[in-house]
Amino acid sequence: MKYILDFDGVIFNTEALKKVMVELGIEAKDRSSDMFAQIRERKGGDFDFTQFVFKDALAFLEAHKGECVVVSSYQSINPDNNKSLSDEVQKQYQVAKIASSGIGDIIGSQNIHIVGISKKEKLAQLQRTYTDLGEAFCFVDDREVYVTEALSLGIRAYFMNSEEKRGSGIEGYIHSEKMKNEIRSFVDFEKHIETNREDL
Repeated sequence: MKYILDFDGVIFNTEALKKVMVELGIEAKDRSSDMFAQIRERKGGDFDFTQFVFKDALAFLEAHKGECVVVSSYQSINPDNNKSLSDEVQKQYQVAKIASSGIGDIIGSQNIHIVGISKKEKLAQLQRTYTDLGEAFCFVDDREVYVTEALSLGIRAYFMNSEEKRGSGIEGYIHSEKMKNEIRSFVDFEKHIETNREDL
């Protein structure tokens, strides 16, 4: 079984990082690949960005390290959020953010794919690969637009509902757009997949 996962809001508590940026007076337009070194210098040399990885997500990645693939967009789905930074700077920032999370050490950097605004092309590529291998797979994202992209390709897709305050200490909330099952954490998600494995 392969799990294609989004990064921000699914694996990584981006809202918590934003709070640190606000605390230090770092604006969105100041994002760069160097920002993480600046934060560490100002917060203390031992500041650890891995703390922003959701605990249930970390446990899931460690349990399924050979089965997880991350597909992350470096551009915002809101065009206004892309105006202050060039595409290259945004991409470098996303690369640095994911590197700071430490997930590459768990699932392997070769299993992390960074794309522009749309994920459809990469999802279609992974779909062809896994279909040719006879491998079952599914997709988890916290943005409805990306869940819709996956569903349009016939991929089993789950919506991580960020409105359920996932970033405030409450466990994640996942809603299956296709199967209409609601799952409140990666633990429940794993149980759901195991129960419905024959349908995948």
